[in-house]
Amino acid sequence: MAESTYRSQSDRLKEIKDTLWSVLDTYRENPDKIAEMLEFSSRFYDYSLNNSILIYKQNPFATYVASFQDWKKKGYHVKKGQHGLKVLYPIRTELIVVGNKDGKNIYRRVADATPEEKEKIKNGIIKPVTFTRFGIGNVFDISQTDCPKQDYPKIYDMGYSSAQHAELYKAVKKFIASKGIPVVETDLTSISLRGAFYPNENIIRINDKLDDTEKLSTLTHELGHALMHGSKDAVNKGTSEKEFEADCVSIMLQKYFGVGLTDSRKRHFTDHYNICKKLKDFKIEDVLKNINKVYCNLRKELEPFLQPEKGQKNKVPLKEPISADSVTVQRDYEKQDAAELDYIKNSVSIVQLAKDMGFTPVKSGAYYSLKEHDSVRIYPQTNSFCRFSAGVGGSPIDFLMHFGEYDKAEAIKKLKDEYIGNDYNAVKQAAAEKKELPTPAEKKDFILPEKVEGKYSRMYAYLTKTRCIDPEIVRQCIKANLLYEDKNHNAVFVGKDGESPQFATRHSTLTGSSFKRDVAGSRQDIGFMVDNNANKLYVCEAPIDALSIMSLMKQQGKQIEKASYLATCGTGKDVTVYTRLKENPQIKEVVLANDHDAAGFKANKKIYEHLCKDFPNIKVKMLSPKKGKDINDCLRQAVKKNKVQEVER
Repeated sequence: MAESTYRSQSDRLKEIKDTLWSVLDTYRENPDKIAEMLEFSSRFYDYSLNNSILIYKQNPFATYVASFQDWKKKGYHVKKGQHGLKVLYPIRTELIVVGNKDGKNIYRRVADATPEEKEKIKNGIIKPVTFTRFGIGNVFDISQTDCPKQDYPKIYDMGYSSAQHAELYKAVKKFIASKGIPVVETDLTSISLRGAFYPNENIIRINDKLDDTEKLSTLTHELGHALMHGSKDAVNKGTSEKEFEADCVSIMLQKYFGVGLTDSRKRHFTDHYNICKKLKDFKIEDVLKNINKVYCNLRKELEPFLQPEKGQKNKVPLKEPISADSVTVQRDYEKQDAAELDYIKNSVSIVQLAKDMGFTPVKSGAYYSLKEHDSVRIYPQTNSFCRFSAGVGGSPIDFLMHFGEYDKAEAIKKLKDEYIGNDYNAVKQAAAEKKELPTPAEKKDFILPEKVEGKYSRMYAYLTKTRCIDPEIVRQCIKANLLYEDKNHNAVFVGKDGESPQFATRHSTLTGSSFKRDVAGSRQDIGFMVDNNANKLYVCEAPIDALSIMSLMKQQGKQIEKASYLATCGTGKDVTVYTRLKENPQIKEVVLANDHDAAGFKANKKIYEHLCKDFPNIKVKMLSPKKGKDINDCLRQAVKKNKVQEVER
C-alpha cells in the first residue's frame, strides 16, 4: 500500500514537473506569453515562480488563493464540490550522518536521534543537514469560497484607479529616495525620451512633460533598472538583457498599480527578448526566477510607502478602507423593497442618465447609440442598454455601475437621491400604481432575410479571399443551410434548433465595413453552431472565427468532424454556451477562443467560472491567438505566410 502511494505521489510530481517545463518551453518562444505570466504573477508575489506558473496553468483567472485550512482561519469556507489548484510545497527534514556504506553516507532523522546523538547535536559536535523534497498541496481561489464580494478588499488588493496615479508616483518616488537614489523631473529636450537611470550618478531622471500615469509607468521601468543594474555585477550584462529585466519588473508593478501596457512598451519588451534568447548563456527560467525574487522583496519593502502614515492628519489613503458609511449603504440595499427597485429601473431614463453623465446619445431607428461609445445600444422601450464590445448591459443601475464605476449599493443610492427623491411612500405608491412604466416591446416574428438570386458570388469571394476561410468549409455550411447571401449581399449565418432556423446574424461582405446585426426575432440563447455531435466544443465570438478554427485545423491535417464549433455572436451572450451544453451532454471538453482583447478576456473568465460551477465534469482549455486580435487574424497570417500555425496551445 505504501509502495503504491509513493508511486502515485511520484507520478503526480513528474506530471507537475512536465507541466512546468512545457510552459517554460512556450515562454522561450513567445514573449507575449511571458508578459501575460508576469502580469498574473504580480497577484501572487509571495509564491514561487513555479507555483505561479502552476496556478496560471490551472486557472488563468485566479485572483487570490489559500489552502482549505487558511480559508477556514479567515472565517470562510470552500464551497462543496470545488477542485483545488495543485501547488508544490517544500518538506524539509533535518538529518544526521550515522554511518557509511559503500562510500555513501547513512542518515537518520534528527527527530529519531538517540539521547547521546541529541546531546552531541546540542553541543555542536554533530551538525545536522537539511534535506528538502516537495509535496503536492491544494489551494483554492477566492471565487471558490463563500467569501462575499463586499469582503474582497479585506482579503486582497483590488487595485488602484487612474485618479490615484499621481499619489502612487509620489509614494514610489519616496521609496526610491529611501534607497539613496533621487528621482528628478527635468526637461529632457524631448517628448519621446521618457526617463532613464544613470548608474554612475545613481540618479533617475523623468521627463517633466509626462502626465501622471506616464510618469508612474516610466518610473516603474527605471526602478527595475535601479534594483537590478546598479551594482558592479550588472556591468557585463548587455543592453537588451537590462531592458528585458527592467521591463519584467515594470510589467508586474504596472499590473499591480492598474496601469495598462502600451503598445510601445509591449514592442520594447518583445524586441529585447528576441535579442536575449539568441544569447549563448541566456536562460529564461533563471531570469524569471530572479525577477520573481526581486519583485517579492520589492513589494514587501514598498508596501509601507503605499499606506497612510500613522498619526498624520488629513492623509488620504491610496486605497480607501471599507467605511461605516459604505457598510450602511450595503445594509440599506439589502433591505431594499423589490417594488422600489423596479420603480428605479423603469422610471429613471437611461437616455437622460447618459446625458447627465456627459455622454451624447445619438438616435438610430428604435435605439440610441453613444457618440463616445459606438458599441453601446440604448433601448427606450425596455429602458435598457447593451455595450457589445464589453459584453455588459442591463438597467439604469447597471449603466451607472459600468460607466460611473459605482458598486451596486452606491448606484442605487445615487439614482434614488438624484432622480427619485427620499419620499419612500411616494415611491411605493407610484410603483404600486405602475405609473409611467414602459410597455414591454412586442416580440417580433423571426423571418430569415430574403436570399439573393443566383450564386452567392460576393459572399463566397469575401469569405474565401478576404477572410481566407477554406472554400470547402464554406460550401459545406451553404449545403447545410447554415450560410447564405441575402439580397443586400450580406453573409447570413443561421443558428438552428435541431433542423429549425431560430437565429440569424448578418455580416457585411464589403471590405472595411463593420456592419453586423442579428435578425429581428432571433433567439439569443443558441448562436451559430456547426454541430458535429462531437465531445469537444470550440467557443468563439463571431461565426467567421468559428470557420477560421475549422480552416486552421484542416491545414494541420486534423479531422474537423471531431469537434463542434459555436459562435456566441456577442461577448455578452454566454448563455448560448450553456444552452448548447445542455442539449449536447456528450461534450466533455470546451475550448474558449474569444478575441484577444479586454472584452474577450472578460467573456472567457465569465464562461470559465460558470462552467466550473455548473459543469464541473467538463474540461476547459483556452485558445489565445498568437498574433492579432482574433482567430481569423491568425488564419489570414498563416495563409499569407503559407505556413501552418498551431490551433491549440
